[in-house]
Amino acid sequence: MLVASQGPPASKLFDVLLIVHVGFVVVTLVVVGALYLAAGSVAKTNEGSSWPASGVKFFSPGREIAGRLLYGIPATGILLLMTSEGHYGWKNPFVIIGLTLWLVGVALGEGLVFPAASSLRQLVAASSGPGDAQEPQRFASRLQWGIDGIVLVLVAGAIVMVAQP
Repeated sequence: MLVASQGPPASKLFDVLLIVHVGFVVVTLVVVGALYLAAGSVAKTNEGSSWPASGVKFFSPGREIAGRLLYGIPATGILLLMTSEGHYGWKNPFVIIGLTLWLVGVALGEGLVFPAASSLRQLVAASSGPGDAQEPQRFASRLQWGIDGIVLVLVAGAIVMVAQP
């Protein structure tokens, strides 16, 4: 996330892109938060019970597309650099720190969150309830740990972008 603090470019395009960039961060946080809660509801389902309606609705068949809004963050950040009229660039430490944090977030998403969400989708689609209560709990735990990490790096990135070390 890129936030101007010292002499921001006098460009309406830069201002709009900054709002879009911050929007990607906020929407990503909301989406992964919803994923976190949905996984928790599915994980709490007891053997012999039906999946909760909210979990069935959230984990309907398909790919985890919404969480991949995470990829919009550096895309809009690069556009911000391109429209900053030379005020910001790859020479700024906060840009490199932010990109590094984002890479950690993507690794957590692609390594833990999205595979676990896919496994939960398959479990929910395959039956009306958990046959083995440990399996959804294991996937949900992996997913939630990954989301904890993503939220941590996004918040750290926001702090770095504001502080601009």
